[in-house]
Amino acid sequence: MKRQTVLTCALSLAALIPTGGFAASPTVIPGWPVPAAAGTVHLGPEGGPVVISDLAGFQTTSSVAAFGRTGSLRWLNVRSWDCGNCDNGPQIAELQPDGTFGPLGPEGDGPWAVAPDGSTVGTCTGVTLPDRTCIAYETQVSPAFELTPSITARRGGLAWEYLSGVGPWHADGDDAPLKVVRDAAGGIYSSFGDRFVGATVPQRMIALTPTGQLRWEAPGAAPLVGLETGVLASRFEEGLVAFTVDGSVLWTARGLVQGLWSMTYDRPRQRIYASRGSAASEDSMVIALDSLTGNELWRTAERDHARLVSVDASSGVVYVAIDRLRQRGLKAIGPDGRGRWQFDTTTPVVGARRLSDGTVALTTDGVSNDYSQEPGGLVWRIRPNGPPATKVLSGDVSIQRTTFRRGCDFQGRCPFQKDVGTLVRIALPRRGSLLIRMLGAARRADIDDQLITAPAGVSYVRVLGTSFTRPGRKVIHVRGRVGNQTLNVSIQVRITK
Repeated sequence: MKRQTVLTCALSLAALIPTGGFAASPTVIPGWPVPAAAGTVHLGPEGGPVVISDLAGFQTTSSVAAFGRTGSLRWLNVRSWDCGNCDNGPQIAELQPDGTFGPLGPEGDGPWAVAPDGSTVGTCTGVTLPDRTCIAYETQVSPAFELTPSITARRGGLAWEYLSGVGPWHADGDDAPLKVVRDAAGGIYSSFGDRFVGATVPQRMIALTPTGQLRWEAPGAAPLVGLETGVLASRFEEGLVAFTVDGSVLWTARGLVQGLWSMTYDRPRQRIYASRGSAASEDSMVIALDSLTGNELWRTAERDHARLVSVDASSGVVYVAIDRLRQRGLKAIGPDGRGRWQFDTTTPVVGARRLSDGTVALTTDGVSNDYSQEPGGLVWRIRPNGPPATKVLSGDVSIQRTTFRRGCDFQGRCPFQKDVGTLVRIALPRRGSLLIRMLGAARRADIDDQLITAPAGVSYVRVLGTSFTRPGRKVIHVRGRVGNQTLNVSIQVRITK
């Protein structure tokens, strides 16, 4: 890397003491981070991470990328959402029991999955079993747009079908399949009808046997996650309700449904982890519940603005993204609610997962600007229990390459191409706020000012031009305050088409 010395004098060593009560911070494995489209992280072929980027909003392309342990891109599957008014469903794209990654894309308009070798395959918008049986919500649509819903099990042909029994009704809204969940004993849960008050067909949850026979119904409820022998559901004006396999109510927790974003069941420890609030929410937090009693075991501090990203089934460690004021990163929390370690980052953490060798892979988002969503995401691999990182005694900024291609819209393969943009390595003895600018001719800014807070130690951000940036010679300018010292760096670069 090309280096630039930057601080007017050395900074205090007191800033090197770890914060948050942790003994040490995880270290970044050499060769990482590497460019990626930020997304959720999953276990991939031969122990490397697989990153799924399948987010709604401005993004109209889904990608699944498999990385090797050294950071090399093994394969990449990218497909666009070929629909106009796309219907999105509630299923989460993840590693399925049959080894595929999905469902991807709009669930009501032709979703797909990706096989372990990176090829595109069909998918299931409900529950996938290891033998590739798909149990999902389906509808038959009449010319008058009357919907007759059912739950079906298919593996090649139709194995069984449960019809709703309410007859057809006219449903407003999208055509995406409703949520289907399965408990550990094989029981199936879904819902029919409309949730809004005064609906012609009021919502009700159904519980089916593993072969599709009706066990019981629960008016006004909708399933969230399958438990050991039962289901956790939401019910209007009641909050969370845990039902046993015979339909009796095990417990109710009021007030937790409001703002509920995601939920995970940790079967070995019979825990439920609920993430409340989105990544941008000021009151987001992660809450741990006992699945047998509904008692709250612990919750993250409000100041952390925490969001659940994954739970390690073998150890019970919970990985949460934190987005405090002036502090972002990944925190590992033990089943007892105590923090194990924290890895600070410059941009928000999107996903994380423990890999088979004990290392942790995580993705961080890029820095966006007002004109387009740029592919500035990174995927990292860190070692939680490795040797301590080398102490940073004075500030330093360097870049990976001085010649690179300009940015592009958040489409296709662009986020994964290493020659698009450049990595900026920031080494600071203490946390500091920095302003990054790219200046072109006549010192005019070619990207919006990017204000970041870099943590103590070594961190990385990916700097790009926009798709509107003119090729030619530029200057990347980094300046800011670190403690009572001034950081002021200018690095000449050249942007190609």
